[in-house]
Amino acid sequence: MSTGVRDQLKSMLQTQPREGGFTATLTVDASLSIFPDHFASRPILPGVCMIQAVLIAAAEASGAAELRLSALKTAKMTAPVRPGDVVSIDATLTPTTEGKTTILAKLTCRDQRCAEFSMTALPLPSGERAGVRGEAIQVDGSSLAQKFVSAGHSANQASFSTALPPHPSPLPSGAREPERARS
Repeated sequence: MSTGVRDQLKSMLQTQPREGGFTATLTVDASLSIFPDHFASRPILPGVCMIQAVLIAAAEASGAAELRLSALKTAKMTAPVRPGDVVSIDATLTPTTEGKTTILAKLTCRDQRCAEFSMTALPLPSGERAGVRGEAIQVDGSSLAQKFVSAGHSANQASFSTALPPHPSPLPSGAREPERARS
């Protein structure tokens, strides 16, 4: 994840540590730089951004400079998060004997559950920074896309889908949005 997006997410978070975990509020700013690419006509906060927000808040709550995702055990997205939404995060943090932290997070917005994550994270070594531009998200030495494909999904499904409620398309029936030129 681009450090720019990470820094934007960090500026949208307010974290309150509590015994055994934290609560946090993510106020999703419509100017988040990822929205034109996800999706311009009807932007949705990507799941990877929600995971990054949880990691940032967990680091703040635990006193770590930064945390790196070690394993994403479960990721369930049940409702879209849109620009302007306020997301409440309630998470428990459990240290493991390997120096990792297990994070169980429940996210709600508009009075409904929007996501749940179970993951483990490691503190970053001094001087390293998470989310360097151009770097694939790594989970235990493999990219997240490689993990998705090895779990039996096709390569062109290598993104997380969410169960979105149907919405009226601004395009005529059967029409598709033009693909963006790739540089």
